[in-house]
Amino acid sequence: MGVASRCAEIDWSKEHVFLDQELRAVVQDAELGTRFVDRLVRVSVLDGGESWIYIHIEVQGTRQAEFAKRMFVYNYRLFDRYDRPVASLAVLADAHKRWKPDSYGFSVLGCRHTLEFPVAKLTDYEEKMDELLASDNVFGLITVAHILTQQTRKKHQERYIAKQRLVRLLYERKWDKQRVIVLFRVVDWLMQLPDWLNSQVWQELETIEENKKVQYITSVERIGIAKGMATGMAKGVEKGRVEGQSRLLRRQLERRFGVLPSWARELAMQALYQLDVQGPDLLGRLVQFFTENAPDDSVRKLAADWTKGTWENLSLCDELITASTMKWKLSRLSSVDKSIMRLSVYQLKFCPEVPPKVVINEAIELAKKFSTDRS
Repeated sequence: MGVASRCAEIDWSKEHVFLDQELRAVVQDAELGTRFVDRLVRVSVLDGGESWIYIHIEVQGTRQAEFAKRMFVYNYRLFDRYDRPVASLAVLADAHKRWKPDSYGFSVLGCRHTLEFPVAKLTDYEEKMDELLASDNVFGLITVAHILTQQTRKKHQERYIAKQRLVRLLYERKWDKQRVIVLFRVVDWLMQLPDWLNSQVWQELETIEENKKVQYITSVERIGIAKGMATGMAKGVEKGRVEGQSRLLRRQLERRFGVLPSWARELAMQALYQLDVQGPDLLGRLVQFFTENAPDDSVRKLAADWTKGTWENLSLCDELITASTMKWKLSRLSSVDKSIMRLSVYQLKFCPEVPPKVVINEAIELAKKFSTDRS
């Protein structure tokens, strides 16, 4: 039986007490060295008894050879100290699906001493994520956030979409303000994104809170995180000037891939978004952005060329956009939508080798991926 089924044996209607002082006393035992226990709690069980429950939570992505032994040591140390039955429970958050240590012991001269403990393996819930998200269990949402974080490693776009989904879900639940804030911080900490995508997450938050007429994530928190993002953007930045050779690069890429790579267009749109948000001073710092995010040197140069061309013709692009939009001022468009439209107008006007149909289709796909339902 797993951790969930064992927890069902606890009478949650009665008071449970976390024993932090007693826990520290056990941890300070010299023979335990630097080992630690996360939580020790006294609870009542449904059969009317009482039990000390020791919960050790491992949140790590690698296997530990000594894990089962550590569970064994903690269990007998706690029993020795309190002379009460101890239940040791474990949560494994690593990515190795077959690694499920659930016992440790030894046998010598006819004497046996063994501990068998229930294990919750988070990878076992990969096929149940929709079920977890449909429930009101906060641990279900955190479990899904952890699994998606593992699945989207080095996949910024997929992680952004997954994170956006979880953030929206926080506001759909009838949870109080404090719970929403705490869960958002957990999700934000787990599902880290590049600065420009984090900006879009915050934009999505503002839209949600505006529509629901709430302000759970305070202005102070927004400002603090924005400053942190700006600081991160400034670190390790290179000075450089992007020199585009667009026509040659396009011919090379078309021969290699058959069609213009969509990721070059995505990178250009992302760069234009950052320029719109942070201003032209960012131009000399985009080299680092393209270096870190482009999968190919040719793609990197093509994206840089499109970005430079659009920015140098920004006034004309905005003029054409304004002339084509009815009863909708350019200032009312989000930075994401403006960036997509500016890039598309530039390509339609100055890149005759790019088929208009391709430009329009790619713009629609970019809007689906990065914009909101209100666009």
